[in-house]
Amino acid sequence: MTLSDLWTQIWNLEEQGEFSKTSQIISNYLTSQEGESLNLSDKESLEYEIDRLYRIARDYRKTPDEVYSQLTADVKNMSPEEFQKLIDTRYLDWKIIDGNLKFFNSSKSNLFIRYPEYAARKIVPAEPSHELIAWDFYQKAKAAAQNTDSPYVVPQKYRMKMTITVKPDGVEEGKIIKCWMPYPRDLASQKDIQFISSDPEVKILAPGDAWMRSVYFEKPAQKGEPTVFTLNYEYTGYGRYLPIDPAKVKPYKTQSAEYKKWTQERPPHVVFDRKVKELSREIIGKEKNPYLKARKIFDWIAYNTKYSYAHEYSTIPNITDFVLTKRYGDCGQHGMTFITLCRYNGIPARWQSGWSLRPGDENLHDWTEIYLEGYGWVPCDPDMGVWVTSQNTVLTDEQSRLLREYYCGNLDHYRLIANNDHSQPLIPPKKSFRSDTVDFQRAELECEGQNLYFDKFGYDLEVTRF
Repeated sequence: MTLSDLWTQIWNLEEQGEFSKTSQIISNYLTSQEGESLNLSDKESLEYEIDRLYRIARDYRKTPDEVYSQLTADVKNMSPEEFQKLIDTRYLDWKIIDGNLKFFNSSKSNLFIRYPEYAARKIVPAEPSHELIAWDFYQKAKAAAQNTDSPYVVPQKYRMKMTITVKPDGVEEGKIIKCWMPYPRDLASQKDIQFISSDPEVKILAPGDAWMRSVYFEKPAQKGEPTVFTLNYEYTGYGRYLPIDPAKVKPYKTQSAEYKKWTQERPPHVVFDRKVKELSREIIGKEKNPYLKARKIFDWIAYNTKYSYAHEYSTIPNITDFVLTKRYGDCGQHGMTFITLCRYNGIPARWQSGWSLRPGDENLHDWTEIYLEGYGWVPCDPDMGVWVTSQNTVLTDEQSRLLREYYCGNLDHYRLIANNDHSQPLIPPKKSFRSDTVDFQRAELECEGQNLYFDKFGYDLEVTRF
């Protein structure tokens, strides 16, 4: 069997939900004469496909009984007939895996977020949070900007404690577990970064300008005990308030290496395919101003896509295509789509991510930056645009408009910024497959060249504000 024929078989079997059979066929091929003669890149691609199928299965673990039980507990008048209709219409995310109907772990949450008619039927309605906190910060930042020439306002000092806990006996006793944890980058919006302590001792702290900044340490596994890594540090985060005047945006130096770097394709997720080109013509029209083009893209995402808890990025062949096809995504998926559309339209754009630190809702978060000649790199959070447009229940239309405009060029101080590009190597480089091939917010672990996936460890971030 040729490699091309093998991949065709793999894709067909995966489409049919034959995960175990697919993995076995790949394993058999890798140990065959043809497999032994493969180059390293082809061999790794096949090995990763086995891993990817395992990861997809971890995302789809809910049984029909479990999801139905969740929905009857949370939705008024949910009947078996309506539940079946949700399956038939794919309002609920599901796959057939090895002959079993399996639902995406966040199916219930996504139903409420994507479809307002079901949010309205929740037995216990959700309390508004994102939009109120964002509006409160916007007002504070706008007021603070009246008293300073700096765009960086409303400082907030944070003390952070991150804990990674590897499950007992997930690694053989005495084997060394290698761990990478995110750490704040040196940025104008993130200052006074102070390392406090760690257990075990940090072996390598990546430089402040590392694209994905990490601390790296090692610890041996103990029999019957969890392996725990802890990291403590402080920093001061700043919000940004500097309204963009389109008339002050200058032409790009299009021949510069930096311009070319941040406007080029980056497969597999930043690709200028037919969908991107056709949609760009629809969105941009005859607009020439870079900032106004970015605003059009930002607003299109806000009005035409919805929020949705995401599958692991490492399982998605092309994140931008996923969003443009499904018309929903999470923060990173919205961000990647924004980056792709910006780059295709000649606007330098790149990833930025870490954690959102909104009180009571600390969680992983991704957004972006675009470069505007005359302003430099400015932050854009298209996911906040989506949220205040489709999830808002308390703000006026004018308040929502002001927040969309604010988050396309400015940012709140509820951020821990560890990354300024996607899919970058860690320091030191990881030898095994990454658990997250795009982002770096939780942690990455390995032992003897083998990855420890997210189901092998837990993570926690304690945030103290003062």
